[in-house]
Amino acid sequence: MEVLEVLSRQIGLLSGRIIEQVQSFAPFLRQYGFRVGTPESLTAIEALSAIEIESMEQVMDAMRSIYVKNPAEWAIFPSLFKRHFGVVQHEWKQTTVLEGDTELQQSGSGSAETSSSLQIEGAMLRAYNPNHGQRYALRVLKEGQLQQILYWTRKAVLQFESPRSRRLEKGRRFPIDFRRTIRHAMKNGGDPLVIYKRKYRRARPRIVIVTDISGSMKPHADFFTTVAWAFLHTRARVETFVFSTEIKRITPLLSRHIVHGIPFEQLIELKGGTRIGFCLSRLAHRYGSLLRKQTCLIIVSDGYDTGHPHVLKRAMDTLSGLVGKIVWVNPLLGEEGYEPVATGMSTALPYVDRFVDVHDQESWMQAVKLHLFANQT
Repeated sequence: MEVLEVLSRQIGLLSGRIIEQVQSFAPFLRQYGFRVGTPESLTAIEALSAIEIESMEQVMDAMRSIYVKNPAEWAIFPSLFKRHFGVVQHEWKQTTVLEGDTELQQSGSGSAETSSSLQIEGAMLRAYNPNHGQRYALRVLKEGQLQQILYWTRKAVLQFESPRSRRLEKGRRFPIDFRRTIRHAMKNGGDPLVIYKRKYRRARPRIVIVTDISGSMKPHADFFTTVAWAFLHTRARVETFVFSTEIKRITPLLSRHIVHGIPFEQLIELKGGTRIGFCLSRLAHRYGSLLRKQTCLIIVSDGYDTGHPHVLKRAMDTLSGLVGKIVWVNPLLGEEGYEPVATGMSTALPYVDRFVDVHDQESWMQAVKLHLFANQT
């Protein structure tokens, strides 16, 4: 409470809600390895009270100069800033004035509508809270993009390991390949010196896809939903899940041949935060029958986790013992200067067999061409 009182005296017109949000930003950053605390929070509040806020990008740049201590933190700070404050640039317009400007409104010398591109709702930056995150529907991309993604997804499935089936190749039920045996016997005067047996079929690959659709992954959610849809329409046994604060199986929702996406009503229990460890633990315990040694588990996430690292570590350790291979797809991996230093990502990496950069249709095509989903030799 003493910190809040000090901050309130320093920023004057800014609301107590903004103070709380900025104050909680330092603990949030510490989860991802930042060494920051109260001094940085005080400096950030002073900066906000001193500058004329015209855009959220300006606010981010100011805070970036205060909280960042090394190049790795500089690279990931924008994603963490948007994650904490729930910033979507194009949605911001200034429609209200700051608290404390009531005299200006009463005198008629100011208008609620200004030329600024920033919307200040009740004089607060919109916080990113796991319990109050934004919910949204998932859409499948347009028909032209859909066909291209389906084409390359079918090629990707050919790279996955196909376990041996219990069934023999096509033909009669006898285990001996009579046609091949007789043909070879003709070379020896009809004596079947070599008995050829029929081979076992190759079963369809088993793939489980788990996609992060939290706030920080929202720009990529539609694309990865389309990829999941494409996997379901290939020659593979596929189960698909999405998660944020909870995990949800969406295989029935995407299995239709013609699909426009998943409506909001079907994702009502998923909120905007990210609990990767918790959700992966639910996957292992609730859907363990889907996770076998022949299964390839594909996890799509930027690795930003608000849960405890030990929970994620236990979940990854359990999953690595259940499945044959874990592929982690991170859409941030291709960004210049990005390093997997976030606590969640660094905790999961030791259990990952392949770490892949996919963020759009072009990168998906390149990943398939480079055989990034094939077994390592």
